[in-house]
Amino acid sequence: MGIFSNINEAQGSEGGLYLQPGNYVLRINRCKMVESHKGAAMFVVETEVVSSDHETIKKGSVPSYVVKMGGEYPKLALGNVADFMRAALAAKADASGVERPADIKAVELDEATADAITGETNLCAGVFLKANAFTIKTKKNTDFTRVSWDVPDDLPQLIASAA
Repeated sequence: MGIFSNINEAQGSEGGLYLQPGNYVLRINRCKMVESHKGAAMFVVETEVVSSDHETIKKGSVPSYVVKMGGEYPKLALGNVADFMRAALAAKADASGVERPADIKAVELDEATADAITGETNLCAGVFLKANAFTIKTKKNTDFTRVSWDVPDDLPQLIASAA
């Protein structure tokens, strides 16, 4: 058995650049569910930076937003995903000229919609979102990067520049 004997079955890491504290306007490239090498379900949003105030994650960078589902705090994880999905659906509605609730938190979600966002349909691909990433302390006194999501103020200009 050589070092490459199992090369055909090997899978590479999809890890890389993640959102760090800062303010961003992002274009959503893809949302998906993946399984980590440890078997944990992970919600992943692959993005491209349109604008940023972060010193190293600049325009054109491709950071990901990742939420480990389940774990110690499954309701918090699901809530973080719901916050993202509601903002993305609100931005998609705005971009399409469809009326949406004034409060993003009122955007309705269900399992079928979440599946459409993370599945082959990739419902939110191409959507522009504003992200504010900031550090909070966990109950275990470790740093955690939390992200708040919103519809960009200049959404019509972003859509026009992407066309």
